[in-house]
This record gives sequence, structure tokens and C-alpha cells, in this order.
Amino acid sequence: PAGYSAMLPSLRRLGLWRRKAGVFDVARRWKGSRGRGWYSKYKAEGNLGFQRYAGPRPFDFEAAPTKEARTVCFLEIGIDGASVGRVEVELVNDLLPVTCANFELLASGTAPSGFRYRGASFLHKVVRGVSIMGGRVDAPGKSHSAFRQRYFADEGYLIPHSSAGLLSTANWGVDTNGSQFYVTLQPCPHMDGRAVAFGRIKDMALVEGIVDDVFTRKGIPVKDIAILDSGVLRNPSPLAQRLALLPVDDDDDPSGSGGDGDDPSGDDDDDSTNDDGDSTDDAPLKQEGVA
Repeated sequence: PAGYSAMLPSLRRLGLWRRKAGVFDVARRWKGSRGRGWYSKYKAEGNLGFQRYAGPRPFDFEAAPTKEARTVCFLEIGIDGASVGRVEVELVNDLLPVTCANFELLASGTAPSGFRYRGASFLHKVVRGVSIMGGRVDAPGKSHSAFRQRYFADEGYLIPHSSAGLLSTANWGVDTNGSQFYVTLQPCPHMDGRAVAFGRIKDMALVEGIVDDVFTRKGIPVKDIAILDSGVLRNPSPLAQRLALLPVDDDDDPSGSGGDGDDPSGDDDDDSTNDDGDSTDDAPLKQEGVA
């Protein structure tokens, strides 16, 4: 329609328009990137839903009595294949066991999905002064969870994005968490309630140095910044150990074509695509009583 065509420039500026398979997909773009999907999810659960997903309160990593038992992983980072150092990641699995088990399994290379962080991107997108994005694996859509299903649900918004160095899930809307993650470079309160913060990088000096030195085009680094090696340093979680015993699923559905996910970090300039052909088999989590 002529009236609709006249609206397209405005829709493009607002990030509400994209072309997919020759059709307009305005509604899903709105739902995925502007928060209505989350509101609908909370509303469907009634008052308890709004309480469960209420805005997070200040969180002190050092004050928690269970902090000594938390899982610590490492990621060795390389630029164009040359190692530049490693970072240690503390996972808050005492509060978010499923989300942390997903990261731990991908880091250790024992994920039932068969995917792993070794060889994946550590930094494939930069929003300077806000966050970086990493965790792209060799899967349809460049994101897949450690579990047999492609995505897993938002576990809870218990930690606010109140400082630099926080590790948070990158998603494409409600309950679409996979392997991709954000690392905040400053407080990012606009990500609260939309991305699940589940850990932190203890020393950000290496990450900040890479961000300062890397040259990017439209937020995409011109060099390959990848995870050369990864693993668990101490305190592997019982949940991840049990899930690691499940056989690897070789029947992942290749029809999905998700992209770099919805970007609550503040950069709406992406060309993400997605479809509804994703696997929803959550048998591994149900088997462990966490789905």
C-alpha cells in the first residue's frame, strides 16, 4: 500500500523494519527488540510473574556466603591466532544454576549439544563505552545453547548491570538464550530485565586493552578475536557435571537462521534474522528437574 510504503523510511530509522524471504516482518522485530515480549511473559504469569522478574537489586559479589564455591572458568583469547592472554570468569551458579551450567559446559567442551567455546568468537561486535558481544559458535544462526535445544529460558534477573565486567546473556527476545554473551564496559541499566547477568570477568585489563586497540567497521572488528582455549579452573558445578554425561546430540535442526540476537546493549544497527524453526526439546533440563 502506498501509505505503508511512505512509512518505511521512518520504520527503518526506528529499527522496526526488515525484509525476510520477501515479506515485511514488523511485528516480530517490535516484539523482539523493544520489550513487549517480556511484558507479555510477565503479564501471563500474573502478579507472581511481575514479582519474579522484578528489577534486580544491588548485588555484591564479595558478600555472598557461597562465593568460595562458585565455578571459575577461563577463556584464552587470541587475535588472528596469536594468544594475548586469558581471563577468568566467575559464574554465579549459586543463584542461576542453569544459565551458568550453559556457559560452563560450552567452556569445558562437554556440552550435550556438541558445541564449545574453543574456536568461537570472543569479540565479534563492539559498542564502544557500552559492551562487547562474543560467543558465536559454528551453528545455524551462530548461537546454540550447551543443551540439546537451541535456546533456553530466561532464568531470572537477579543481578543488575551496574558495573563493568559483567557477563550477560545475549538473546533474540524472550527465552532465546544460547551461546552468545555480552561483557559490559560500563553500567548498563537499560539491559536490566532483558538480559540475564550471570557472572563477571575478574580482571578487565586485558579486555579493555583489546577494545582500545581494535579497529572496527560499524562495530565489527577487522581482526579475528577468538577463544583459543577454554575450560574450568575450579569448583565445577554438580548440574554441569550431570549434564555432561548425556550423549551428544548430532541431530540439531539446521533450518534455523538466527543472527547476532537482539541487542539490548544500545546498538540497534544489526542485520539479525531469525525464524521459528528452532528445536524446543528441553529433555536434558527436564531430566535434571530444572526445566
